[in-house]
Amino acid sequence: MHQHHIDPDGATDYRADSKTFTSKMTEGFAWGFSNNEGYYNDFDYKTGMSIDILVMGSSHMEALQFQTKYNATKILSKLSQKIAYNLGISGHNFLTCASNLRAAVQKYKPKFVLIETATVNFSEKSLREVLEGRRAKIPAYDKGVLSMLRRNNFFRLMYAQFFQNFFKTYIVGIQKSSPAVANDNGTMLTKLLNQMSSTVANAGAKLIIAYHPSVSLTKDGSLKIEGDPEAVRIFAEACKTNGIYFIDMSERFLREYNENYTLPYGFFNSSVGKGHMNKDGHRMFAEEIYKLMQRIEAD
Repeated sequence: MHQHHIDPDGATDYRADSKTFTSKMTEGFAWGFSNNEGYYNDFDYKTGMSIDILVMGSSHMEALQFQTKYNATKILSKLSQKIAYNLGISGHNFLTCASNLRAAVQKYKPKFVLIETATVNFSEKSLREVLEGRRAKIPAYDKGVLSMLRRNNFFRLMYAQFFQNFFKTYIVGIQKSSPAVANDNGTMLTKLLNQMSSTVANAGAKLIIAYHPSVSLTKDGSLKIEGDPEAVRIFAEACKTNGIYFIDMSERFLREYNENYTLPYGFFNSSVGKGHMNKDGHRMFAEEIYKLMQRIEAD
């Protein structure tokens, strides 16, 4: 699938060409089409269309691992009987979404904005870059050798298996051993969340941030939630202070595993409990968001 850089209304984007057929079988198995904007929805966006729930996030929300009808956006749409639109893009972490939030809200004018994130721990430097509009854009590979390599399925698989896994296993592992400046006093985090809250509130919408942690299986077969509980606590409190609804999927993941041995990540052709959210992960994610939306609307 040829991907390229698009910059609508000042927002950083990195998505598929519009109306592009996609097939994936290295993690899960799926095929489908991107819509007229290059996002993975089963309908096209038309200017002025009423969008109830705007979903922003990373490759977890993009969900190329299975058919669109099974992703969190579609499930949330069915549960709520509202129009949900998926802007999930590979590589778009929480800070990228924060950078793009104003442009996205101005364009789609949603009633709810949902931002998915797999981390809540950020350096002061990265938070400051977003606040000051200095965050580097995601590079485009629509020209040159890299573009040709990405169009070849063999080289795409090699890239995913070697470069991405090597980077995560070795480079990130090395970085973790270095002293990190992450939410030391919460000042930058509070400023960013306040800015995001104001942006969404001024558009007449409500902001939900949903965190889903990594998990692992212990030797005795129990499920362990990875991540820093203190960072989650700080982030949750900062959200509450700024009028942002926050969901931590940890409890739901634990409960589902303890009751049904269901894991939120992993596929039949990948590592157990690792990688992207699977169908069950998306189902749990959507159900928890829907429950929260019901409480918000009841108030």
